[in-house]
Amino acid sequence: MGGSKVFTFWDLLENYHISIPIIQRDYAQGRNDKDVQHVRNEFLRVLFKTLQTGCVLQEKST
Repeated sequence: MGGSKVFTFWDLLENYHISIPIIQRDYAQGRNDKDVQHVRNEFLRVLFKTLQTGCVLQEKST
């Protein structure tokens, strides 16, 4: 991993403040239509890619 530090999920929760913006909470609380599934899957895809590559996330401009 070339000097990268490895964290467990529990390490992240214990050592970092994680907040889920209010607008995203519906996607995390059981809604299951196609739009929600798309947003949820895209969020996870970007999250995993970021964790694997170490690249910083950039906000999309609207």
